[in-house]
Amino acid sequence: MIEVEQNVGQIKSSIDKEYDQKVLNWLSPFDHSLQQNDHLRKHQAGTGNWFLESAKYKTWVDTHQQTLFCPGMPGAGKTVLTAVVIGNLVSRFSNEQSVGVAYLYFNFWRQDDSRVEGLVANLLKQLVHRPPSPQACKHVRDLYDRHYKNRTWPSLHEITRCLELVINEFSRVFIIADALDECVTDNQCRARFIAELLKFSSYGANVFATSRSIPEVTEKFDKWARLEIRASDEDVRAYVAVQIAQSESGILKAKREKAVTKIADAADGM
Repeated sequence: MIEVEQNVGQIKSSIDKEYDQKVLNWLSPFDHSLQQNDHLRKHQAGTGNWFLESAKYKTWVDTHQQTLFCPGMPGAGKTVLTAVVIGNLVSRFSNEQSVGVAYLYFNFWRQDDSRVEGLVANLLKQLVHRPPSPQACKHVRDLYDRHYKNRTWPSLHEITRCLELVINEFSRVFIIADALDECVTDNQCRARFIAELLKFSSYGANVFATSRSIPEVTEKFDKWARLEIRASDEDVRAYVAVQIAQSESGILKAKREKAVTKIADAADGM
């Protein structure tokens, strides 16, 4: 009898997992973890520590419902640094199921979704992929059950309301958006997404965002903490030194110190 009950329990568990995966795929087909892994591979070990050790970053991590906006010039390393921040958060809270991390990478050449509804749904998907409680899954299942059978898609209000309910199931939530300047502007997608992003802190989340310094984005973050991203001299030197060491140029290796200094001086934060 016990064996039969165990088998029934295993079958039910398998069905529930298949159902939940179906719900997640319905929310969004896009997987930003592939981009995260790719950006982390480009990270030179030891670089970016200046940012993680900065007072503004530490305050942002340690204080609930904070927003940190990080503008930077093209080539300053915003995207790789964003990957470092995500990696830092995931590592720091790896043993805490009640802490959620969700992120989006925007790219001019790869527009995964040009709908605000789809972007927010992707964040929701990431949070319930590792739910802190059965109730978090239930909120998303209810949304799915209301719409899937009728082949309808939930409104932005319904998705954000569901996201708010799910955020409240966590003890902490971190939401990261990289390169907001590269979000599509069709149908005011970028402006509308930033408006939603800035609401997430009122739901209980910490928000981190990067962008080139363009008024259409930077002005929206005027009242929030700001930390400019620039490639530090130490980071540039470390990166160039490794590239020279791995190169096949004997001349570069022979003049390594001079080359590192010249390139670092010319980099000017890039």
